[in-house]
Amino acid sequence: MNSLTAETHEIPDHVPPELVRASRGFDDIASDWRNPFADTENVFTGDYPPIFFVPDYPIPIVGSTALGTWMITRHEDIREVYQTPAVFSSHGIAGYQHLAGEDWEMLPLSVDAPMHRHYRLPLAPSVSPKAVNAMDGLIRARANSLIDAFIDRGECEFITEFGRPYPISIFMRLMGFPVEEMYEKFLVWEKHILSGDGLTLEERGEGIKECIAWLRSFIAEREQSPRDDLTSIIVQAQIDGRPITADEKIGLVFMLFVGGLDTIVGSLSLWLPWLCAHPEYRAKLIERPELIPGAVEELLRMNPLVSSPRTVTRDIVFRGVTMKAGDVVLLLSATGNFDERKFPCPRTADFERSPNPHMTLAAGPHRCLGSHLARRELNIALETWLKRIPNFQIKEGFEVVAHAGLQAVRELRLVW
Repeated sequence: MNSLTAETHEIPDHVPPELVRASRGFDDIASDWRNPFADTENVFTGDYPPIFFVPDYPIPIVGSTALGTWMITRHEDIREVYQTPAVFSSHGIAGYQHLAGEDWEMLPLSVDAPMHRHYRLPLAPSVSPKAVNAMDGLIRARANSLIDAFIDRGECEFITEFGRPYPISIFMRLMGFPVEEMYEKFLVWEKHILSGDGLTLEERGEGIKECIAWLRSFIAEREQSPRDDLTSIIVQAQIDGRPITADEKIGLVFMLFVGGLDTIVGSLSLWLPWLCAHPEYRAKLIERPELIPGAVEELLRMNPLVSSPRTVTRDIVFRGVTMKAGDVVLLLSATGNFDERKFPCPRTADFERSPNPHMTLAAGPHRCLGSHLARRELNIALETWLKRIPNFQIKEGFEVVAHAGLQAVRELRLVW
């Protein structure tokens, strides 16, 4: 093994010293809320090769014995990894259930082809464009009812009063979960699963155990009395021509539970402060609401919340870099979405950018299953908010704290 002089982290022999870089945060770090991803620009302008190795980056793969993480920073390289699951495997990613002592997989997130497709098939009709179109009225009603509760007050704490209850309640209804009864409990479990703020690993594990136990009980209810919801579809599903197993049921339901918690609120929590800081863009959307779909895509591009890991399945040379079986790579959408070879003037917002092949919602076989629903929720949220509360501002004296990851902005006080 080679070794770093600055720290005591071992470096695999196949990693050349010129590709090694010290750890730095590319996600979930406090940053400038006006541009949480500005710090990644030096990947293009500083002393960084397109692919580099960080020996002390936390390994984001359950059970991995890798000694560091390869960072994939360029758009086309990231897309190639996404589209080559036989070489870059999703097995073991996420893995929150392991904190609760469970050994099943989150499905279809952490499996590769061909089984990945079999797990997506029963879910796809419920989040297809047709199904999302049918939910349009429900989504709009939810956005308006939440705004009704605080619009006359002239202010709100956006995260708790709109950003979080808006998508979670829609997701809960899609799954068939009891919204009024379980909403507050879901928020507690969300903290245990995703953020873990102030909690030990043991405390997080206990919370996740409680969540999984409740999900199993709900699955059992739907097994006995199926209804018109996604959980009922899952418990009755056929997987590759056979009945679904108990581990597959909880693997699918838990994955959807985790996926339905934070993506929308994380995005909106970054977008609204950005619109406050850029009133000319907000005015453009108010005057030309037909630009909102393009604005959603551009704001998704500029605010990617997740960087996805993969495990190398066999020895390869990728873009001139030698990688060994078992190596871990991290697909930095926070840099790929700002690659000027793919996006002219990438640090400038362009609501009419076309094409806009960002990878905030991933790409290839693992492209976000709920992407149609996510886009509709984001479009309706922006459209409804700007129509009803066009002149919102950040409350005087309130300091916005942004994290370039799923937890994004955790408190946001707005006035109008």
